[in-house]
Amino acid sequence: MINFRLCTNLTQVYIRALTDWLSHCFDHAHNDTSYIAIRLADVIANDTLEILDLSSMPKQIRSCLYNSLSKFRRLKILDMGHGNGGWLSEEFCNRFYTSGLESITMSGKLTSLRFHHDCTDHLIRILAKNLHNLKCFDISYCQYVTDESAQDIGSMKSLKELEIVGTSLTLQSIQFFLTTLKQLTKLKAVKLAQALETHPQDQELFLTECTPETDRHGFVTATSGRHLALLGAKCKHLETLSYFSEANYDSALDLNNNQPNFDKSLSSQFENLRHLNVWGGRAQAEALIELLGSRIEVLKLVHVEDITLDVIDFFLEQCPDLTELELQNCSLNDQHLIPDVFSPVQAPKLKRLSMTSRCSQRFALKLLSKFPNLTALHCGISTGLSVAIMKNLLLEKLAWKQLRTFHVAHSDQLTIEAIELLLEHCPEIIEIGDIEAFTEICPEDVDKLRHFVKSNNLDVTIALSSNTNSTQSSRNLQSSDAFDVY
Repeated sequence: MINFRLCTNLTQVYIRALTDWLSHCFDHAHNDTSYIAIRLADVIANDTLEILDLSSMPKQIRSCLYNSLSKFRRLKILDMGHGNGGWLSEEFCNRFYTSGLESITMSGKLTSLRFHHDCTDHLIRILAKNLHNLKCFDISYCQYVTDESAQDIGSMKSLKELEIVGTSLTLQSIQFFLTTLKQLTKLKAVKLAQALETHPQDQELFLTECTPETDRHGFVTATSGRHLALLGAKCKHLETLSYFSEANYDSALDLNNNQPNFDKSLSSQFENLRHLNVWGGRAQAEALIELLGSRIEVLKLVHVEDITLDVIDFFLEQCPDLTELELQNCSLNDQHLIPDVFSPVQAPKLKRLSMTSRCSQRFALKLLSKFPNLTALHCGISTGLSVAIMKNLLLEKLAWKQLRTFHVAHSDQLTIEAIELLLEHCPEIIEIGDIEAFTEICPEDVDKLRHFVKSNNLDVTIALSSNTNSTQSSRNLQSSDAFDVY
């Protein structure tokens, strides 16, 4: 009997090796060898695979496998990746993909399909004929998907997740999906707030996720206090909520931090809420977190202004069960910091911190000191992290004993000593990156690190660059060349 899971795992290993080889071929201009590498990708095209993810593959390999789609007849999960990026005409997409998609869908086994940019009304008509068991359908940024496809998508009654941001589907289609697809738990669509306004009061929705609403160019298009009221009344099962503002919808984005007037009844709604995203002024974040913080486990703040350590303490006090915090492009203010005074407020339950906001070294030290039990830390390019801070945390405060992944997008402060500190004092560490972006680390340092990892037989992935695919980040630092995937 064929072990289909084993076949899938072997395929992933094969593709990783092939990707590394292809990267080497292009780096050294071996044109003939690179052609062979690309053609070897066709080896995996057979009917034993159940899972195929093309999203992280180089464009050269992905294009080769698009031509072999008809051979994958047992697939249950398929991620087509970004296709050709939406540059092809609708007619060309129809000709290029029709045969392969007809073969894949014939068995009716597919339960998850992600197809960005290149899907069309014609291709959806083909998919709808046989995909009666499809549970996840993501056609984000497919401009050739219009309201003509609404009936075909609506016929996929098993759908639980539908992502249609960036398509040409209008508000009417979104309203149709809400009333027709009874099992939907996730709908990522522009103008979802407006669609909810006309949804029948007596028809219960089971949406568990209200994701960020963007138009095809990536800009926020809605939400408001009125949207929150609608969600609280009509989507009582929400686990993930994102809050924005829009001037022409209800309330303007509060750049002046005037106190928003949220309905206090929100505190008794959203009983299943665990994940909160907030875009906007600090007062909005404070007001929402004060109402909903007791149930929040994951908090993401984007473009929230004037965040001081006192504000961080307030968030942590209001969210006692917080396990993950993300600060993205926020304004972190340390003007009122007293240098040697540390706040007693800590978050021992917080495991994951992502910080892509500019801050000073003293702010970084006091912030990171609040999270002694981190398992994952991801920092941007201007977060103030230094060797001195890491010595303070690892040697004096004995923190981060559970840290497993450590990523900094760029640093002119961290040296090879910082990496050695992690390897020596974080016994659970399994991944460190992105040392190629550390200006103080030279090739000689990398050679020493290679010897240290090898001689101590450490099972640690050293990611040389954030652009380097995880499959190419060598455990023994054999390659330092990033390979750009499309």
